[in-house]
Amino acid sequence: MVSFIPVLAHSDFSFSNLPWAAVRWNDGSVHLATRIGDRVLSLKALRAAGKLASWPELDLETFNRFIDRGPEAWSAVRAELIEAYREGSKWEHDSNRARCECDWQDAPAVLPVTIGDYSDFYASRQHATNVGMMFRDPCIVAQLVAPPGGLPRQVVNNIGQRNRRGSPQRSAQGPQRSSSCIWTFCENGL
Repeated sequence: MVSFIPVLAHSDFSFSNLPWAAVRWNDGSVHLATRIGDRVLSLKALRAAGKLASWPELDLETFNRFIDRGPEAWSAVRAELIEAYREGSKWEHDSNRARCECDWQDAPAVLPVTIGDYSDFYASRQHATNVGMMFRDPCIVAQLVAPPGGLPRQVVNNIGQRNRRGSPQRSAQGPQRSSSCIWTFCENGL
């Protein structure tokens, strides 16, 4: 099936990929939207024009409540959009259509969901290592696997001081680089 909105062959925005987005609409408000070709379609404006009547969550500024409706709802909305925007549909020549669309450059994207809680993740071991080194002495290497005898009770830092937890005491001058870093790596089995 083909849309009456022109879609270039190399475009990522055809009927086979109708993305969900939240955009700042021309009146300054946030609208949930999708895109076909170079046109952004406001789901809120489509609802005001009589489309997508069963989906009041699409009038909101985030997709959270719509996401909660599940894959069946997502598929149903996509099917309704495809039916409205297919070549030869009545919607193609409807006078209300212009209020529901704009050029993609005129609708800047905003955050489409409300994040309920922070979730930390790492893309790779190197990413985790780099982030960890920002928050601790780079001389201390994180254990990836505990050695057979368990973790050492005490870790000697680069100037030989120990604290009660076995971690190096922080120097007022910041981390000191010395050959004892190598000793710490070796003692920890790395």
